[in-house]
Amino acid sequence: MKMGGSAVRGRGRHRFLVMSQPRTVKIEIDESGQKIIEEVAVQPRMGVVDAIRQAEAKLYDEAPSLQMNPFTSVIEYDVTEQCYVIKKPGPWGHRFSWLVTVMDRNGNLVSESTCVPKSDDLILRPGYHIILKHLPSKHD
Repeated sequence: MKMGGSAVRGRGRHRFLVMSQPRTVKIEIDESGQKIIEEVAVQPRMGVVDAIRQAEAKLYDEAPSLQMNPFTSVIEYDVTEQCYVIKKPGPWGHRFSWLVTVMDRNGNLVSESTCVPKSDDLILRPGYHIILKHLPSKHD
């Protein structure tokens, strides 16, 4: 018998409650102390970029102007870092860099870098938490 994300299992007099795992990934944007959090459904072989794009699409109805959507970002190749990085348009035409932190459902650090983990290197699991933190620049 299902009951709001949990199930009662067992036989006869020995029954116990089994709590189901969350089937979502939490994405948090931390920009100068202001936090915006969105949860998206986990898909097979989902990577960090996929999760960000899903959050962007989910919030599109609430913020039709893509510039107002906090999850709208530009992912570009950085020749200095030799990897893909997230850049977000900011005031005065310059773009900010972001630190990408991924933690598992127990709060253990899985990845932390300005480089976006490739889907081949990091597949998101239910309960993972992605934090995108604005890195101060010389323009701040």
